[in-house]
Amino acid sequence: MTGQSGREPALPDPSRDPQLGGEAALLHLVEQARSDDPDVRQRAVFALAAAGDDRVVEGLGALLHDHDGTPPHIRSRAVRALAPMGGQQALQLVVEAVIHDPDWGVRRTAQLAAAHLDPQRAGDLLIAYLDTPPVHNGHRAIAAIQHLPTPRAITWLIEAGQDPVRMAIYADSLIGALGRTGDPRAVPVLLEALTNPRLRPYEPVIHALARTGDPRAVNALFTMLTSTETDSRRAAAWAIIDVVPRWHAARLEAHLIRLLADDSSRTRSAAARGLAAVGGRLSVEPLAACLVGEVDWWVRLNVARALESLRVEGHPITDPVLAALGADPLHTADALVEIRLPEAVPTLLGLLADPEVGQNAARALGHQRDARAIPALVRRARGEGRAAVAAVRALGRLGVAAPGLRARLDDGDSLMRHAAVFALAVLGVRSAAPDLRARLAHLLGATAAEGIHDSPGEYLQRQLADSLGMLGDRTALPLLVRVLEEGL
Repeated sequence: MTGQSGREPALPDPSRDPQLGGEAALLHLVEQARSDDPDVRQRAVFALAAAGDDRVVEGLGALLHDHDGTPPHIRSRAVRALAPMGGQQALQLVVEAVIHDPDWGVRRTAQLAAAHLDPQRAGDLLIAYLDTPPVHNGHRAIAAIQHLPTPRAITWLIEAGQDPVRMAIYADSLIGALGRTGDPRAVPVLLEALTNPRLRPYEPVIHALARTGDPRAVNALFTMLTSTETDSRRAAAWAIIDVVPRWHAARLEAHLIRLLADDSSRTRSAAARGLAAVGGRLSVEPLAACLVGEVDWWVRLNVARALESLRVEGHPITDPVLAALGADPLHTADALVEIRLPEAVPTLLGLLADPEVGQNAARALGHQRDARAIPALVRRARGEGRAAVAAVRALGRLGVAAPGLRARLDDGDSLMRHAAVFALAVLGVRSAAPDLRARLAHLLGATAAEGIHDSPGEYLQRQLADSLGMLGDRTALPLLVRVLEEGL
């Protein structure tokens, strides 16, 4: 059967069948469309659809309603067959598929078909589902209405948003739909939603306002930046970045600089990300100062990227960053992985021997790509500990093999083994590929035989696989496939 195999039925063409012709062929297909055999029924229905016969609507409806017996791809095809037919019955069937079909792909096809058939009448039918249980009917109706190519679509959504009962039930769908339209007429409804205590937290409303780009929405977002509620400040900071016109940059910069000291790390991250886009000379010192004592890695990453962005734009960041490096070498050295600052190399070299900061200093030197760091990194790579591991990786980035690099593959420290594998791959040492393949095969065999699933072993597998890929070793493909399969 077609439903079991998943293949679409072959479509008989009455015009090419010597045994059938004209009205007799159509009558024959109509009779077959009522067959108890699903294969026969489907072939006949689609043949009638191809012939443009209106009598096929009933048969297509039967296919759409049979969710268990008709595969999703056949139901989607039935919807597409209804689209060019027109008529109230075809539209009703398509709207029912929008609401009731269990398959998302079929529902999406039905949304497009409804927009093609008659957007106005489709909207009238869909909006009625907002008052029809169960609740998911209304959510699906809203999803379809926002795609209808008619000016009435935004009106229907606004009217639904102004209804307190409908807004209470369908808040998420309505707010998202109103925001996606980007229509300024939605702004009053969204501003009203900001004052609704039932819709807290306000993040969906704030992001919906941001999508409209309307001046009233922008002013509301600026107000939210000074809110006493942490969630509101954070959401506004994330949302406002991509919609504020450039002429508001100075105004926004001042707000974001203040938010760098916010209690919420997510708000500080959003502020730093925003300053990367709209910041100027005034942002440099506050961003550099934010590195001092900042324990949240994600915040440091965004601050460092903002400073690098400002450096590329020509803003002087050297003195503030060096001051931060002197005040808090541990966290600022970590941030220098993202910032290209040759002036920091001498200070970082002096920190290599520090047992606490040495690892971050070595990582930063590897990313500075400065030849002055090579002798000190070579000496550091001969030692032990996290700083030595970072030095081996840094030398690889600088195109230099650490002393005894191949021997490090058997180091007792798993992190050092990982670093050696990484460095060999970055350096393009193809002669190491057989050894790396053998080690990966051994690890995979141990996993299969003993059920080993420890994190260090799995991480080394991935590191070996990545390195063999970087070396372009085609003979390792079977092993790489096994790593992928075990990862899945």
